[in-house]
Amino acid sequence: LLTGATGALGAHILHCLRSSPTVSYITCLVRAASPFAAHERVSKSLIARGKPGLAPYSDSKPILTQKNTASSSTPEVNCIPTTLSHPYLGLDPSTYIHLANTTTLIIHAAWAVNFTARLRSFEKDHIAGLSHLLNLAHAASPDNNNNNKPAKRFLFLSSTASITNTPTANYPIAEHISTDPTHASPLGYSRSKWVAENICADFYNRPRTTTPGSSESDPRSDESKKVDIAILRIGQLTSDTICGIWNTSEAYPLMLSTAPILHALPDLGTLPLDWLPVDIAAKAVLEIAESMKKRRDEGVKEEERAFPVFHILNPSTTPTWGDLVAVVRKSASLSDLEVLAPR
Repeated sequence: LLTGATGALGAHILHCLRSSPTVSYITCLVRAASPFAAHERVSKSLIARGKPGLAPYSDSKPILTQKNTASSSTPEVNCIPTTLSHPYLGLDPSTYIHLANTTTLIIHAAWAVNFTARLRSFEKDHIAGLSHLLNLAHAASPDNNNNNKPAKRFLFLSSTASITNTPTANYPIAEHISTDPTHASPLGYSRSKWVAENICADFYNRPRTTTPGSSESDPRSDESKKVDIAILRIGQLTSDTICGIWNTSEAYPLMLSTAPILHALPDLGTLPLDWLPVDIAAKAVLEIAESMKKRRDEGVKEEERAFPVFHILNPSTTPTWGDLVAVVRKSASLSDLEVLAPR
């Protein structure tokens, strides 16, 4: 199950899932008015990034149909309109129960990249939506025997912005959950990611109590049924390595696009361009998901595989912004390009 498939990283993740021999069926939860609109949004997102689109939409296909991959090398992709702010994700009961009982991997990539919004504006759709997806990961139909409930992995795609305000004395920043909200940058976006990470941690560590009104213990008391959760902090992404497509509405492409008009770029000094191609980041997400499954299948104890945090970054700190400015000046024939100091 994937959210955020209409975004750059989500589209590349979906492409990787469609190419994986271990994936049999993919459900994309999409903000849309109808199944057709959801299907079209996802397909157009793939095509815009140089990837094969989805098969033509068919309203005769049952929404819960799962394809037997023995007859096809490409898994079925089902796009379902959803409302993440709704406790049951805006899904009808049969669809919700079906997903709860059959989903083995949830990748939550949907999040508004809005650097002007305050933390409160992320609460309804994003922070609450995360909680509702975590509930789905843990849910099972009342008539479904827990022994048949598939073990689930939940990957939350966070951001390095959630910890970039960590005091420099603590560098390099460790791959673990921060319990100090001041470690996030002041932006509402960054703080929303910090809050989301801690919601995941709280869910994972929630006491395993007996369900009220029932003599049966919480299914999480059975280690084999516990949801494995991982936090993936994504750094600055750039265009993919195949087509070189980068969303032109993002900050850096916007900034660079002004150079031929203004004949100027800001002086960002020796800022390292540790940007990571989006397709490489998508492959890393899938590799982490596979490694989590492998560790569970190999019988690695819960305490040894519990709640990992990953920083998905380009380890290279070269070249720098200054190097890029020199390339722009030369390649765009902008010999008069000015580098302006911030004011």
